[in-house]
Amino acid sequence: MKKLLLSIPLLLLFSCASVPKAPFDLLLGYDYSIVDNEFNTIKGDFYNVNYSLEMQLNLGAGFSTRSKAFGQGVYVDIRTLAVHNFNATDYRITAISENFGALPLKENSNKFPTVTFFIPTNFQTAEEAKAAVKGDVITITVNDRVYRFVAPL
Repeated sequence: MKKLLLSIPLLLLFSCASVPKAPFDLLLGYDYSIVDNEFNTIKGDFYNVNYSLEMQLNLGAGFSTRSKAFGQGVYVDIRTLAVHNFNATDYRITAISENFGALPLKENSNKFPTVTFFIPTNFQTAEEAKAAVKGDVITITVNDRVYRFVAPL
């Protein structure tokens, strides 16, 4: 009984978070479609690819209900080393989903540095979300370089 009483305040603390939660929990990372041998390795949630002789990019794309900053939606994250001074104002960067359209730029940060594109969604079930992303392809363009991600479904 004491264990149950101690866990109730923790449940209340977590249920009062300021970011609205989706009615379900789902994270679908899209798979990278390798072209022209630019793929190097997987680093955590990111695919490390060559951009130029001097710079590599860490790319990630998918659907998530776990984003604390943005909520439920389709995302693209691009990161590189801080020494490269990579940001969306110095490069022509687009992210376009075949199923959802153009993803707007949501973050252009010097942390890592990070460029994030995100389009919000409002699915009520995991099945709705899976059906919506099925067959989706996200095309990321950085200046003249093109990178593609495909939905795992």
